[in-house]
Amino acid sequence: MTTKTTPIYDQNKRSSVLFCVNTKGEHIQIPYYALGLSAFKKSKGTVILGNINVKDNGTMGSIENTPKIGPYSGHFPRPIVSNSTKIWRYMKLKRFEELVHDNSLAFSRIDQFDDPLEGIAPDACRKAINHSSSSPEEAAKTLNLFEKRMHTNRKSGFVSCWTIKEESDMQMWDNYTKKKSDGIAIETTVGMLNESFTSMGQMPELEPIAYFDSSFFSQEIYWFPFTFKQQSFAYESELRCAMFLPTQNLDEHKWIKFPINPDLLIGKIHLSPYASDDLKKKVDDICNKHSLIKPIQEHRS
Repeated sequence: MTTKTTPIYDQNKRSSVLFCVNTKGEHIQIPYYALGLSAFKKSKGTVILGNINVKDNGTMGSIENTPKIGPYSGHFPRPIVSNSTKIWRYMKLKRFEELVHDNSLAFSRIDQFDDPLEGIAPDACRKAINHSSSSPEEAAKTLNLFEKRMHTNRKSGFVSCWTIKEESDMQMWDNYTKKKSDGIAIETTVGMLNESFTSMGQMPELEPIAYFDSSFFSQEIYWFPFTFKQQSFAYESELRCAMFLPTQNLDEHKWIKFPINPDLLIGKIHLSPYASDDLKKKVDDICNKHSLIKPIQEHRS
């Protein structure tokens, strides 16, 4: 990484601002986890020096510096996606009906997932803090800021999880519809998902998950752990649609709905291999009620 640098703060009253050096050697500031497109893509091609935590009066507060070194291992590259990349979302019939009726897509809060490490940087990042700090006191201060940020990220981050596959997947049916008779899957593409967010002020972050087999450190996983998961989850081949709402008091909300256009979102509707005899009729009825004309494919043997 790079040596510590005192940032120049422009008093834009953001609650949190990444300060970076771009390829031209210029110091730039990026709002951290702003609503819509996050700092993740904007920080590509930069070295993140650290994060300014802004006080209520708009002045510079504490600074969390990026650790300079750490062990690099186990990082698997992200899949490359385009607008034509096929993706799937598995759900129960009730969720599908809500999506069509409400013209909205439900995003779950990151800390509500079964995986307790969801959205948390691996332990290698803590080791990197201890290794690069000049004193135990500095390490303790940085670790405190790091832990607070992890907590905030998990409370303010909301995601919708999709699977990058060419065909439906039996393991996904089993894990995400629990072999229930009312399970369905939406087949669509990355481009159609993007188009469906017609009434939102900004687009959500859309990023394939990168998987790792052992704890490692990089500035990317240190600042954006929501885009990484352990290798044991690689079968999901996940595309993550994420929104961060750090300026709102959302602690009591386990999920949030964001407006979408179902007609633009849905390419095809698939019925679970465990579908009940009347599931197709129920899906037909929902689609007809909302003037949604989409092909329906059954998977029962």
